[in-house]
Amino acid sequence: MNWALGAALLLAASAHVAAPVALGSWLHVRLKVPWRCFLAGAIACSASELAIVVPASSALHEAGLAPDGVAWLALFFAANALLDQGARYLGLRLFLARPHRTWASSLMYGLGQGGLENIVLFGLPSLVGFLNTLLIGLAQPQDLGLPAAEAAELSILKAELLATTPWQPLLSLLQRLLLLCVQCSLATLTLQVFLRRSWQWFAYAASLHYASLLAPAFAATLMGPVASAAAAIPAGAIAVYALARLRPVSRSAS
Repeated sequence: MNWALGAALLLAASAHVAAPVALGSWLHVRLKVPWRCFLAGAIACSASELAIVVPASSALHEAGLAPDGVAWLALFFAANALLDQGARYLGLRLFLARPHRTWASSLMYGLGQGGLENIVLFGLPSLVGFLNTLLIGLAQPQDLGLPAAEAAELSILKAELLATTPWQPLLSLLQRLLLLCVQCSLATLTLQVFLRRSWQWFAYAASLHYASLLAPAFAATLMGPVASAAAAIPAGAIAVYALARLRPVSRSAS
C-alpha cells in the first residue's frame, strides 16, 4: 500500500474540513461574529456552485463538451464567476442586515461560502480517496475470487495508486486554502457595494474571482498541478492585501 499517499489524503481531507470551521470558531469567539453569517455564505454556495455549476460541469463532461480549450475555459469560468458573484451579492443583501454588514461578518460569510465548497468538493473526495487507497492497497486481487477481467482492473488500479505521489493532494490542499482566502476577500469586496454605494466593488470582486479560477486552470492545462497551485498564489496575495486594506482602523488609536 502507498502509505504516504494515504496519509496525505487523510491530512488533506481533515484540513479541508478543519480550516473553515477553525477560522469560523475564532471569528465567533474573538470577534463575536454569529454563525448565521457562516450559514448565509454556505447557502449562497449551495445556490450557485453546488446546485448549478457542478451539475452543469458534470453534464458537459458526460456530453463530451468538457471545457478544455483556452476559449472554452475562459467562457466557462466567466459564467462561473458571474454566477457565484451574483449569489454572493444576493446572500449579503438578503441574509446580512445592516447591523451585521461589517468587515468581520463578511469574513465569516466568505468562510461559509468557500468552506462549504472545500468540504463538499474537496474534503469528502479526499476522504473517499483515502479509503480507496486503504482498501485497494491492502487487497490482493488473486485472493478475492474475482473474475479475471475484474482482477486485472483491480491490479491496474493498485499499480496506479502505488505510482501516485503523495504531494499531489497536498498541492490541491495548498491551492484550496489560498482560494479560501480569496473567498473571504470576495465577500469583503462585495460588502463595499452596500457600504460605499458603488457597483465598481462588485466588478472588482468578480474580476478577482475570475482570475482565481482561470489562472490555475490554464496553468494545470499547460504545465500540470505544481504550476496550477503556484498560479493561485497571486490571487491569494491580492486577497490578503484587500482584506488588510479594508479592515477598519481601531478608533482607540489616537
